[in-house]
Amino acid sequence: MASGEGAGAGVGWEAAVRAEVGAVAWWDDPDRADLRARLKAFTGQRSDWPQPTVLFWKDLLLRVARRLRVCSAPAHLVTSAWFALPGGLTPLCLPQVLEEMRADGDILLKSELIDPSSRSLHQLLVRRVSLMTIGSRRSVSQDILVFKLLVEERAADIARQLSDSHWTSTCVVTISKFNSFFVDREDAHVALCFLTQNGKARYLSVMTSTCRTDTAIQLNVGSSQRNWGVCNMSAYFDVVENIFLK
Repeated sequence: MASGEGAGAGVGWEAAVRAEVGAVAWWDDPDRADLRARLKAFTGQRSDWPQPTVLFWKDLLLRVARRLRVCSAPAHLVTSAWFALPGGLTPLCLPQVLEEMRADGDILLKSELIDPSSRSLHQLLVRRVSLMTIGSRRSVSQDILVFKLLVEERAADIARQLSDSHWTSTCVVTISKFNSFFVDREDAHVALCFLTQNGKARYLSVMTSTCRTDTAIQLNVGSSQRNWGVCNMSAYFDVVENIFLK
């Protein structure tokens, strides 16, 4: 859902935006000058853009996504649906804000990430295509946005929750357990791609005695370096994919 057409629909982005905006009169009044100032597209060079407005949308976007519990979302939904106002008004500056966030490294595009579960040749091809297109700066509007800060927050939360439970270094965390920390499998997969590509996780493949392949992840969160050794795999022959958290 987070990476599909219904991203955030489980909570409702309109309710999420309302909760984050709060009880401010200007949000419901399309004729208010301060609202229109926040909605209009930026002009001139990036250095000429009104920084208070840029920061307002950056902060609001991340807070809404956090309330929706998504780490990713289709750009076209963010720009055309999340902040749509009565009368069809939408923030014309949002595409520019997203480009600014991309330039600052706050968001990435799903198309730029490598699927760690794919074969090595496929990964090399994806990386080569990514390097070939980086100069053209693929448009944000047709891609899936990946919110870097929210992925990192979720990874830290997973580690915290597991450390607070009965999990020990001899436990295996299945992929379904990892997915349960996200709104859906697509959102979890995007987060996994980001974490592995940025060296915060390792995707492992272990051949079992039944000739099935068990895959696992070692997750590194901040300075908390706890080894979850590859162990007890024989007890999980029926689990095709597993995650080891570190």
